[in-house]
Amino acid sequence: MACAFRWIVLFAGLIVPTAAATATDKPRALACDIGPVKRTFGNTEWLVLSCSDRRTVIIYSMPDNPASPYYFMAFPQGRDGVRLQGQGIGDKKGSRPALKELRALSAKDISALVKETRGVARQSRSMP
Repeated sequence: MACAFRWIVLFAGLIVPTAAATATDKPRALACDIGPVKRTFGNTEWLVLSCSDRRTVIIYSMPDNPASPYYFMAFPQGRDGVRLQGQGIGDKKGSRPALKELRALSAKDISALVKETRGVARQSRSMP
């Protein structure tokens, strides 16, 4: 009986990861190259690009920004929440004030940034 139990546990251990892997779709790669628009957050300049999912923005530090190199990624989450992530190795004195300001953005604010970046992309395509 103990031998049979070991085989069941071993078999279950092999099936569960496979079932979990097939139960979810593979995440789609985002292309975040729409825009950019220049914005000021925390008294420093940043470039905002939107992504192919039409809901996500990437906020890159400008080269002369003390936070550089640094970026934030923001997208709507929940009813009117925003998921905000950031990463970089620049001076925190440049990224912290921007983070404070970005945390105040609503999902509507993110949507407005997406719309603005898409408008810039349309204008640049229509120029000769």
